[in-house]
Amino acid sequence: MSTPADSTGNRAAPPTDHAMVVQSAWLDQALWSATANQLKAGLDRWRRIAAVGGVLGAATSVAAGTLADGPVRQGTAIAAALLLAVVPYVQKTRVSPAQVKAWTRARSASEALKEAIYRFLMGVPPADPPGATEGNGTPAPDPTSAAALVRRCQAIKQRVADLQGQAAQAAPGGSSARPSSLDTEGYLADRVNDQIGWYGRRANQLAGQARRLRQAEFALGLLAVVMGVLSGQSGGAGAELAQQWPLLGTLSPWVGVVTTAGGAVTAHLAATRVEEISAVYFATGQRVQGLRDEWLTDAARDTPERVAAFVDAVERAFAAENQSWLADWTKE
Repeated sequence: MSTPADSTGNRAAPPTDHAMVVQSAWLDQALWSATANQLKAGLDRWRRIAAVGGVLGAATSVAAGTLADGPVRQGTAIAAALLLAVVPYVQKTRVSPAQVKAWTRARSASEALKEAIYRFLMGVPPADPPGATEGNGTPAPDPTSAAALVRRCQAIKQRVADLQGQAAQAAPGGSSARPSSLDTEGYLADRVNDQIGWYGRRANQLAGQARRLRQAEFALGLLAVVMGVLSGQSGGAGAELAQQWPLLGTLSPWVGVVTTAGGAVTAHLAATRVEEISAVYFATGQRVQGLRDEWLTDAARDTPERVAAFVDAVERAFAAENQSWLADWTKE
């Protein structure tokens, strides 16, 4: 079918298929979410390997010192040396600041794409609408138009263009279609309530991880103190006990291994920042819940102006959480 002509006789442009544009944006968002998940899984895996390798290296080194001269002792000493040499290399190449930055940037792109889509679906302009120099260089379109969504998504993806190699290896999960249109009730259910629930669950999970790690840190520290006393390292009654029971003296070199294990737990807490992120997630969930409840009790909540203000406030809250999260991960 040919394109109909307008009143001047020129061929009119066909209507924009907004659903196709939105689904394309959702596919971009799913891709960068999968990329971030992949990068994060790699960081977590190599952090665990490095932590376990460091403790095993220390333990193997101590074990080698307790063995009699011979092939077994030589093999154990070589294994210890290899472990203690490999761990710093793994930390340098697989959990470096550059690796962390790549993950955080991919996650930020995913969240920015999600915000742009929801703002478009609700007809609310983005906090920083694209300018005329972004996209194809044509004049900036209406901030709430599909053209603006396309340009906004292009600008977000351009900021992570150097991560396209990692994105090419990602496999977005699930093929269920995301919404191409939303009313206020749909936004409340699909965006607001869903995110409030996610923030609450994730904050609880991370808080649980932090609590278990703190308990392990305390237990290992306490064990190191007890072993130090029993082995006579602390002097006093512990030294007299070690003289009476010479076997207790063999605990002395293992105190360092337990201390190393405790240090690995402490380092993991610092590297994963589960305590700080848990607090940020909980605070964001509470903030958005407050915005939702305030809007629900507003007699004028159904007016276009009030709905737009509500959507803008919610999306700004999510954006603020993302910026806080990024700042926490990029700090030294």
